[in-house]
Amino acid sequence: MSRGVVFKPDEVWDYFVDNCEDMVIQGEEHMVAESDEYKIYITSSDNCTTGILRVYDTDEDLVYEDLFGEVECEEIIKNAYQEFIECKKTKEDKKSLFEEHRDEILDSEDNLTDAVTYFIHEAVSATVPTCRLSTMKHDLGITDEEIEEAKNHFLEYLYIKLGIDLYRPMIVQFDDGEKFFEHPYSHLELNENKYN
Repeated sequence: MSRGVVFKPDEVWDYFVDNCEDMVIQGEEHMVAESDEYKIYITSSDNCTTGILRVYDTDEDLVYEDLFGEVECEEIIKNAYQEFIECKKTKEDKKSLFEEHRDEILDSEDNLTDAVTYFIHEAVSATVPTCRLSTMKHDLGITDEEIEEAKNHFLEYLYIKLGIDLYRPMIVQFDDGEKFFEHPYSHLELNENKYN
């Protein structure tokens, strides 16, 4: 269960029954989960047979409300957690994973792009002597996307054909989430027969 969950969905009904009188008499709302963006409370308006689920944002504005009884309580609470707590946390985790390695990833990509650009310039300089490195893309009509494709091709070739475990900091997407690798090629789905 996500951090910020005070009571699991299957615990909320029993907690509600134990505290519903205070909720009715005092008008209390009891928090059952929170994230950086939302807080989820339960309360009761008039009796202990029906609860009220309320979700507030950071400005204390009510953004969602639902009623629950004993039978549907667990499902309603679970759905609220998934929508307002767990999904938000997953997005934050993905962002923080990139932010944590942002400089390492961007510096590596810039260096590799510069290296491929220089390689292409050296390869064509004898054929197109007027081509300068600083204006190569314009002189040859090469786009940033084509340089990126060339970079990916060269690095993939080096890994598959020569077996070099390349340093290229990268976040790789898997079915169960994202992971960061400094040497990612052994974790990528590649056609091993592509260069045979």
